[in-house]
Amino acid sequence: MEQDYSAIAFTNISSIDFTWEWNSKPYSIKAGETKYFPIFLAKHLAKHLIDRELGDKLANKDLRAEMEARILSEASIPVEEVEPEAIQAKVDAVVEEEAKPFEELKEVKKVRKPRVKKIK
Repeated sequence: MEQDYSAIAFTNISSIDFTWEWNSKPYSIKAGETKYFPIFLAKHLAKHLIDRELGDKLANKDLRAEMEARILSEASIPVEEVEPEAIQAKVDAVVEEEAKPFEELKEVKKVRKPRVKKIK
């Protein structure tokens, strides 16, 4: 069975950070944070976040459906619509923005080595 790798927004609606594993890899989403995941992974993570939040009310199907709707965005992004060049441009912009506070470190100044006297 082929997986659908279209991305969907996953929002941690909890006030507590959430971490769950898929295929032995942990996925962490801070409280209130939204991240994009492939739909199959987002649904898996949503199920476990809902389980954690509902506790003893796990069987309440209406409440589960309401929570899933709040966690998973209606809008998804098919993978084939995302151009690698667009992703690289966004990554480059973020890296450039993050590097601004360190601009002064680009200039390397020559420092003389201190002379050490030999002790006889």
